[in-house]
Amino acid sequence: MTVADLIRELQAMPNQNIPVRVVLTTAWLRQFDGSYDIEHLTDEAALEADDVRHEGPFVLIRSK
Repeated sequence: MTVADLIRELQAMPNQNIPVRVVLTTAWLRQFDGSYDIEHLTDEAALEADDVRHEGPFVLIRSK
């Protein structure tokens, strides 16, 4: 999805003043012993947005 695609999707939303939420991929890594690590994601780990839609009071941006 390009920025132009994102802008078109956002302009189609009925309420232009609603907050945007981004669905993130895993940031918590659970180990076999039950402990966990936190992975700090960088710009290089960013995924392309595949879907933008109105989800209740929010705009949902999802990546597959």
